Amino acid sequence: VDLSGGIPSKWTLERVVSLIPTAQLHPLFAQFRDHTKRLGTIAIDGKTLCGTRSWGQGHPLHLLHAWSIEEGVCLAQIPVDEKSNEITAFPVLLSQLELKGAVITADAMHTQKASVKAVANQKADYAFPVKENHPDLLADIKLLFAEAEGVQFCGIDAAQTTTTEKIGGRVESRNYVLLSAEELPGISEWAACRCVGRVIRKRIKKEKVSEETTYYITSLDFDIEQFGKSVREHWGVENGLHWALDVIFREDGHRYQKRVGAANLSLIRKIAL
Repeated sequence: VDLSGGIPSKWTLERVVSLIPTAQLHPLFAQFRDHTKRLGTIAIDGKTLCGTRSWGQGHPLHLLHAWSIEEGVCLAQIPVDEKSNEITAFPVLLSQLELKGAVITADAMHTQKASVKAVANQKADYAFPVKENHPDLLADIKLLFAEAEGVQFCGIDAAQTTTTEKIGGRVESRNYVLLSAEELPGISEWAACRCVGRVIRKRIKKEKVSEETTYYITSLDFDIEQFGKSVREHWGVENGLHWALDVIFREDGHRYQKRVGAANLSLIRKIAL
């Protein structure tokens, strides 16, 4: 770059950064993908850049990320269009990656037939939570587990494991169970789904006890160890990526309302991270 006229002003830098199509910066992520030894669990999650909100109009920029839990690097990002949402952006994000052998996790928003099909087409596995956005599927899964418990899992294809940890003065236990999804009504509509899962998380701190139960659909074929590992590790994207962007790089405090430039700068922050 010819700097004989001096260092460009911040306005020039802002203009240049906003003129570069974000897609042309995506190859920067390839340096991580090419050196990733094992894909393991890849968490898909979105983050809103609060500082990009325009005064009185529009929505702040929202980016959907693919985060490698094992390697601790962002493998791809895609801006979510203002008139769209994460659900439609999900297959587009996956199409940028080679995912064979990986386990894809996401929050309940992405428990969609199109999403699991996109994962299956990439020859990857998935573990997606089922919540109230699919009431019939959730009810059927709960009924399947109730019937299995009614016979104490006798004659039922199942896998189960429990983990217990002591962290910071509290005791956390997690009970993981997988059942065959073969008898689940309409399960053929969910590509490659082989099992339904249940995770009961119990936390004890002093005399306070809390318990949470979450249900899943997964293509993992009774691989209870991988299932437990993947669903627990999913939230690593919050600490490993989102927390780092906000606390280390102060991304949310950056008032930059040009969406293309903001997406480019966010991509560069992830490369730096």
